[in-house]
Amino acid sequence: MKYKVLAADDEIELLDALELFLEKEQIELQKAGDGITALSLFEKNPPHLVLLDIMMPGLDGFSVLRKIRETSKVPVIMVTAKGADYDKILGLELGADDYITKPYNPMEVVARVKAGLRRNYDYREEACKEPQELSLLGLTLNEVEGTVKKRGELIELTKTEYMILKLFMHNPGRIFTKQQIFEHVWEEESYMADDNTVMVHLRCDMCEMLRKVCGEYYDEIEKKGFEFEIEIPEEPCYVMADEKLFSRVIANLLSNAIKYNETGKKIMVFMEEQEGKLQIAVMDDGELLEEEAGNALFRAFVRGDKTRKSDGGTGLGLSIARVIVEKHGGNILYENRQGCNCFRIELGRG
Repeated sequence: MKYKVLAADDEIELLDALELFLEKEQIELQKAGDGITALSLFEKNPPHLVLLDIMMPGLDGFSVLRKIRETSKVPVIMVTAKGADYDKILGLELGADDYITKPYNPMEVVARVKAGLRRNYDYREEACKEPQELSLLGLTLNEVEGTVKKRGELIELTKTEYMILKLFMHNPGRIFTKQQIFEHVWEEESYMADDNTVMVHLRCDMCEMLRKVCGEYYDEIEKKGFEFEIEIPEEPCYVMADEKLFSRVIANLLSNAIKYNETGKKIMVFMEEQEGKLQIAVMDDGELLEEEAGNALFRAFVRGDKTRKSDGGTGLGLSIARVIVEKHGGNILYENRQGCNCFRIELGRG
């Protein structure tokens, strides 16, 4: 079953970021930029859960919640400003099921959404099934005895191996994310777990990924008169990483380099391996940032200093990039290198 979540917030960039994380959990996100649109979407295509920001144009979150509660008991999570205790209390009294304070970590929001779905729709569908004997591709798993046989011969498995195999045999052909596997097997929220336990990724050719993202920006860079320099190894370079998420990180760095520089400047993308680690750098020779100010951009809702003026964005792009890189066991930082602004990613090959 694929769940639908309706999220209403006038800061669309927040919803775009959240969509990226929910998509990894196979949860569809419907986005509304104001309360009136949210109610319209709710009536046309009822969701399984609603996320409501309180401060929205048209109808505020409280008004939307009141209208929803006239006809539905769907779980609702309110999004409030930090320290707004009155808003939290009022939201809960009006029928909200949970609340989240801004600024938030998108991964915490995903965890709360999944918890709400589990409570209301039984997220672990296979838990309701009666114990049985499962057979698939010559393997037989007996849930009563807790045994696995291959063509009649008993196979010794650890408890964890047994639970993972049981999950797959109950759901042949289904694709699971790392979070879903962790939560099915360990029965804990994956965002609270140790990364070494949770991280189960597909291999990604980082060279190919970089070439693809750079190619997507080539016409825009050329049209705006920038000099574009790319140094990427010819040979494939595989790492355990999520290609879609890392593409989002590189795209964010490139779009910032284009946005905050003057025509005629240079934009550079480099990748090399040093001491078993990949170094990926996106550089520009525009107005130089102080290193402290550059690294502050990785904090949520920081929009830049006087050299990189806000254009109305929420300042979440680089903070989300940091979350993505760190969840892969890497680091991302800003530094002055050879008189250029340099955003550098360091990633292990494991």
